[in-house]
Amino acid sequence: MCFVAGESGSEGWKRHKAVQCTAHVGLTATDVDRFRRFVCDSGERIHSCRRCWVSQKYCATGESMSQRCQWPNVVIPVVRAIASEAAGVELVRELGYTGELGGDWKEYAGWLAKRHAVRVWGEYFSNAMVVAIRVLLFCRRVFFGREGCSR
Repeated sequence: MCFVAGESGSEGWKRHKAVQCTAHVGLTATDVDRFRRFVCDSGERIHSCRRCWVSQKYCATGESMSQRCQWPNVVIPVVRAIASEAAGVELVRELGYTGELGGDWKEYAGWLAKRHAVRVWGEYFSNAMVVAIRVLLFCRRVFFGREGCSR
């Protein structure tokens, strides 16, 4: 969350544990955990882990409750934090979200759990996974000067 919501060029996010950070109102670990509870299974066939919302295509542990989650606290904190930033609002609008942002965040959370309207990388992902992918591609372009795959 601190990387997304922090000051441009700031490296402060490297020096502390994000789950202990209270610098960004509405983005503390407690706030994100509360938001995570609103991201509920929509019943659509999206093959995402219901614990971390990463696609099963990229998860070695699957949804096995007996195994430790491979991607905890990655997708949900990123997709929640990005929706608090102007560029992030533009991104989620571009991806098809038309509802309210802010308040209790329930509407946005519900949208994140739904299947994205079009295939990405040949797969149907949840909106949460697609937002996270787009954030990563944006970071790749900004920080490494490279575009994503052209296919």
